Amino acid sequence: MRRSSALAVMAATLVAAVVGCASQGMPPGGPPDTELPLLQQILPDSNAVNVRVPAVVLRFDEVVSERSSASSAAAAAPGAGASGGASGLNGLLVLSPSDGTDEVVWRREALELRPRRGFRPNTAYRVTMLPGLADLRGNRVTEPFSFVFSTGATIPRGEVSGVVFDWTTGRPAAGARVDLFRRADTLFRWTARADSLGMFRVRELTPGTYEVRAWVDANSDRRISFREISDAARVALLDTASLELYAYGRDTLPPRLELVEWLDSTAIRIRLDRGIVADWDGRSVELVGADSAVIPLGGPFIPSAVYDSLARVRADAARDSAAAAAAAADSSADTAAVRGERAVPAPRAPDTVRVENTRPEPRDTAAADTAAADTAAAETIARPVFKRVVPVTQWTAPLAKPLAPGLYRFRIRDAQGLNNRSVTAERELRVLPPPPPRDSTGTAAPNRRPPPPPRDSTARRP
Repeated sequence: MRRSSALAVMAATLVAAVVGCASQGMPPGGPPDTELPLLQQILPDSNAVNVRVPAVVLRFDEVVSERSSASSAAAAAPGAGASGGASGLNGLLVLSPSDGTDEVVWRREALELRPRRGFRPNTAYRVTMLPGLADLRGNRVTEPFSFVFSTGATIPRGEVSGVVFDWTTGRPAAGARVDLFRRADTLFRWTARADSLGMFRVRELTPGTYEVRAWVDANSDRRISFREISDAARVALLDTASLELYAYGRDTLPPRLELVEWLDSTAIRIRLDRGIVADWDGRSVELVGADSAVIPLGGPFIPSAVYDSLARVRADAARDSAAAAAAAADSSADTAAVRGERAVPAPRAPDTVRVENTRPEPRDTAAADTAAADTAAAETIARPVFKRVVPVTQWTAPLAKPLAPGLYRFRIRDAQGLNNRSVTAERELRVLPPPPPRDSTGTAAPNRRPPPPPRDSTARRP
């Protein structure tokens, strides 16, 4: 009985030892390890030419975790390439150019990057390791690393750079994906990611004609999906080229008129489901009454944000003018009452008063810090300039005179969207009569009918 118990204890000890050796968990005992994995060797060497290898090898000074993966912030960093959508080690190492079928193999102290179809001849490759690589104790690399090699005799110096804007908002498309490829082989692509300013750069290109596509990959599937904004261009590259891309929703539908409303008897406002170019003059519209007569407007359609801003300025000016006049009148009356003199109107204030601003303008530290993290100090970055007009979805035009209650029809033609399709539509506009007057208590006065005449009680019933 004692012999069988001893054998069971030995077997359990042996199993525990085997499981402990096979586990990648944190080794027990010893001082705490806070050192990051150190890259000791890369094969092939950086800037090597005439390379003939089946895989790229990155060797470290300790065992790295097989569960390492690039963080979402790292995948969106400049130079991240097409890693988004790939998990684990396959998303940690990025190869450009590539056909998207690369594989990363874990070798304890090393990582191997293998294109499944091998490296192509006479091609320069850039390998990027994104932040996220960790050792067995959880120490994680936080800085990216990249190097270049070529399977040909030289490393080309061609470069395409530029900026990607979100045309619908007029802002840089931060983190947008950029792909370059030749029409003869659309699957083999050079990749890049735009930084927080929308700027990107693709290097080690040979002269030739490239197709460029940029899009905001909202679902991280490395494809232009439905409703994702994108733009495309073609560039003939000799040595360097620069371009601007304006991403928007690519479809074939024209803008749709969603709403026509009467705005407090002074204006008419329309709303479309997507923006139209802001240089639309608004002349191709008609407001038709019940008698089919065209009702003239008091001015052209302008963006509603501009109209509302001008209306606020006019309202503030009228309120300030009334307040100033009332204050001047009160002051003159008080002075006249004290002196026993006749009130004299106060002099009119000048229309414009110059006020010196001695306070320094606030610095946009958030934007500066983000820009500095991408490339260089914020003071040295030339921020890209949006050179187009932001599309507008809401437009407002003043009325020449208030509309009488009734039913009207609004017609719009030739309002062009970003996809060069124009909207042609017609909507009804119903103007309701004003509400009944309110009594002294603030409630609407009831609309009562006069009481019927009293019945003659002396009349005989039939």
